[in-house]
Amino acid sequence: MEFIGIDVGSQGTRVVLIDRRGRTVAEDSVSYPIEYPRKYWAEQDPLCWESAALQGLAAVCSRSKNPAEIRSIGIAAQVDGVVAIDKSGQPLGKAIIWMDKRAVEEERHISEVIGVEEIFAITGCNLDASHVLPKVLWLRGNTEILDSSFKLLLPASYLVFCLTGELAVDYSNASSTLMYRVKEKVWDDGILKEFAISRGLLPDILPSTHIAGRLRKQTALRLGLPNPPVVAVGCGDEHAAFVGTGVIHDGIAFDMAGTGEVVGASCRLPLLDRTRLVETHGHPLSELWLLENPGFVSGGNLRWFRDNLCAIGSGACSYESLVKEAEGVPAGSEGLIFLPTLMGAKAPEWNSAAVGNIYGLSLHSTRAHITRAILEGSAYGIRDVLGALSGMGLRFSRVRVTGGGSRSRLWNQIKADVLDLPVETLATPQSTALGAALIGAVSCGAFSTLQEAVKTAVKTGQVFEPGDQRAKYEEAYPRYRDLYFALKPVFGGCK
Repeated sequence: MEFIGIDVGSQGTRVVLIDRRGRTVAEDSVSYPIEYPRKYWAEQDPLCWESAALQGLAAVCSRSKNPAEIRSIGIAAQVDGVVAIDKSGQPLGKAIIWMDKRAVEEERHISEVIGVEEIFAITGCNLDASHVLPKVLWLRGNTEILDSSFKLLLPASYLVFCLTGELAVDYSNASSTLMYRVKEKVWDDGILKEFAISRGLLPDILPSTHIAGRLRKQTALRLGLPNPPVVAVGCGDEHAAFVGTGVIHDGIAFDMAGTGEVVGASCRLPLLDRTRLVETHGHPLSELWLLENPGFVSGGNLRWFRDNLCAIGSGACSYESLVKEAEGVPAGSEGLIFLPTLMGAKAPEWNSAAVGNIYGLSLHSTRAHITRAILEGSAYGIRDVLGALSGMGLRFSRVRVTGGGSRSRLWNQIKADVLDLPVETLATPQSTALGAALIGAVSCGAFSTLQEAVKTAVKTGQVFEPGDQRAKYEEAYPRYRDLYFALKPVFGGCK
């Protein structure tokens, strides 16, 4: 038996084909752009997600040992995006994705009507323009899209619909919308009524491992699959990564280092963080909840720096070369501090008004200093989140890291030193696609539970122990926090 996992990310889609032991049989990836049409806007064409997924499916299916044995497809996708479709299933414009911050006025309106504390108590989520409800209200107030909408879908639900024709959303994706009761696991009728959003616009909520449907017959034939595989409801990308990393037990913290840095842990109770740095989300394992900070921009900061402020040409500014240069800079970047707030803050607090900052520049500063400061800024943000989780009563013996950033030895070591915890990598850094594939494998009955699937398929890799730079970071971390809170009063004037 073989199983497919699809990871629809911010910068591209990755598709993997695995066997029952979790070994990769084939994989493929397709990149696509993020569009920034205005300041603090971020959009993508949802047709790009569908095209990339189909291209990746064709690539891995062609390398299957026996296409007739491909039993399932699991989908994980970026969260907090919204796609409006009409009755024919066509998207009504671009998708507003997770990092978009245009809906700040709608965020304020929700605060006035319901209140920040109340919305958090109901949904487990912070009232923030990145979530779906403010974006839906922005669409209503600034476009005519809602008048023609048949359904409002998140990215994973949209791709499930493209592949099967069925409409569904799982607990994890629904829980990031601000329209969901996190403890009861249902849409909140009160919030929907308050903002005149029809329940019929939203798909039904089902477990991640539930079968949404089978792959459309015509698509299966084009892929050379004689038996259309089942397609699971799926989940958000970071939620699948919790499965693909095996972070489904106590004592392990999760870190997904991608365009955004997602940090969290699994928990058997729907605890709420009194500081509201950590949100409470649904989990691919129905009996668990995710306590997480859903992601401040992290790897995206390094991409921004490379693409806009470094000389391009002859490979001189590849990620690898930048990080290699940063290895020669002392811990603490000789006083340089980078705040990972280019698209607002989610650490050390949630603040849509926050803007990016590189502090401490001098004529001595080089691009290597800035590169290392960017890596350290993300590590400081992770420490903020783990501090909040500790305040909720969770204790950690290690951090398990995944995503593209986990391939960087320097970044992993910086995190171990800043956090004073071992940082453990995975045998495969593409744990999101693996987690999606395992969710699909459970849906078709290849495994009885996700716990069984994880035990069989997830393998750990190298461990980075805290080193002798811990003392320097104990001094640098408070300066990072002092800088943020010193600048906070002027953030609003920068918008």
